Amino acid sequence: MPDQLLPGLWWLHGTRGCNVYLQRTLDGGAVIVDTGFGSNARIVHEQVRDLGFEDRVRAILLTHRHVDHAGGAAALSELLAAPVVAGRGDCHTHEGATTLARDWHPPALIRRPVGALLGIGGSHRPVEVARPVDVECEVAPGVLAIPAPGHTRGTLCYVVTETGATFVGDLCISYRDRLVRSMRLANDSHRGYLRSLIDLAPRVGDAGLPGHGYPVLTGFRGRFTALSAVALDFARPPSSPLRRARTFVTFAGFVLRPRPEGRP
Repeated sequence: MPDQLLPGLWWLHGTRGCNVYLQRTLDGGAVIVDTGFGSNARIVHEQVRDLGFEDRVRAILLTHRHVDHAGGAAALSELLAAPVVAGRGDCHTHEGATTLARDWHPPALIRRPVGALLGIGGSHRPVEVARPVDVECEVAPGVLAIPAPGHTRGTLCYVVTETGATFVGDLCISYRDRLVRSMRLANDSHRGYLRSLIDLAPRVGDAGLPGHGYPVLTGFRGRFTALSAVALDFARPPSSPLRRARTFVTFAGFVLRPRPEGRP
């Protein structure tokens, strides 16, 4: 069974690409936050069913368009008959149909062949977006979407109004001992990304749910605020090449290995 992190919040296991969460909504339904690679659709569907929400998923909420977060969205949307929500800046509209834009950013050129080699990337089916979001709004009962462009043009974070739990996608990566910023190469606009870190800091709750790494169930606001301050503190020395290499290897494990069961 998935790990219950907070009342009404579960961290699904066995997924590849990114963390996948299920959050109960105020009306007794649920939303899924991110889907990971395309190969995750079946295992996510099974866990949603086991939790008793198969017919009550109000939406699939994507933090951004990258395939390690959105690769399973098309298949999962069909399996659960659930609409997809994504940032308008990550979408393409043609002849009245809105779909998630393809990801041609440099890291995607690495993720695609590696995912295909490992059989985890899934197909490149278009992801139909029922609700493209470009302003702060409620996207499900008790769940707010907050635009945070920079990592991608349409990056969204989601805040649960009842608990303050905040789904931050790739605004930060959570290792057991620290939060770190997204790599510059991975960001559409690094300047915009740093601005979003600063702007979002007052809005995050005490529990933070990143797209990669470990959920932080207490003290997240303070740690995220400290991370956002680094964006303006150019006097801090960079980490050593060895530490950066170790961090990258750990991050690659987050993306490629199935997430095991176990609390953070």
